[in-house]
Amino acid sequence: MTRLPRVWPRLAAIAAFCCVMTCLWGRTAIPQDKAQEKPPEKPVVLLSSPLGIPPGETARIVLRGLRLDGATGVKSTDERVRVKLLSAGKTAVPANQPLPRVGDTQIELELSGVASDIESLVLNVTGPAGESEPYKIPVRPAKESEGQATPQGPAIGEVEPNGGFRQTQKIAAPQVVLGTIANPQDVDVYEFELAQSQTVVCELFAERLGSGLDSLLTLYSANGDVIATSDDLAESRDSRVELKQFGPGRLFLVVQDANDQGGPAHPYRLVVRTQSPQN
Repeated sequence: MTRLPRVWPRLAAIAAFCCVMTCLWGRTAIPQDKAQEKPPEKPVVLLSSPLGIPPGETARIVLRGLRLDGATGVKSTDERVRVKLLSAGKTAVPANQPLPRVGDTQIELELSGVASDIESLVLNVTGPAGESEPYKIPVRPAKESEGQATPQGPAIGEVEPNGGFRQTQKIAAPQVVLGTIANPQDVDVYEFELAQSQTVVCELFAERLGSGLDSLLTLYSANGDVIATSDDLAESRDSRVELKQFGPGRLFLVVQDANDQGGPAHPYRLVVRTQSPQN
């Protein structure tokens, strides 16, 4: 009787093991297309236009971001505020702006019942994949920066045309203005009067609130001389100019994009503060 070499029992055992593993794998393996599927991503709100809501008024506002075209609803954390979703869809990405920063979708909302005691309105956008992270829109913040009080009273909107020293928009000082550098090479010019010697601070909030604007602020005297200018702050591309003990007199403030860019993703919040010597 011929004996089989000792190697054959080992090969038979290996073959049996492979057969068992193949059966098990066939039962538990996940199809490749299923394994590569990712859960749908939630909507993301990147910025609002304008960058604020005047209290007590029915206002329309646009939220830009990612995956907002599938929005099914928007809710406020303040039950007094009524939010109506007017439209949702795709929107163009401005030239030279990264999509993750300014988004390619937007929704338009109508807001009412915004009380004057609200500092920031917090909104959540709902979509097929769930709810966005809370997004804050300034209403009447107690402080803007450096512990300085925000000018009291409602913010005002930018009014065109205000593109030159012959077409300025007159504002008060102090004041909050909600504007937009709407097109490339757009310039917004504001004019205000100081009745007495005061310290005046003009601060622009844009990138810190999600805007694509790289702001440049320039303060001019009534004679057209440059008094102060500001491009980037240490912590952002926003701008701030300060003039100590100026006045009485008239001033012109010019807002523009440092790279001559502009569009719907370039809103800003301009805050003009004053402080008298006795304060």
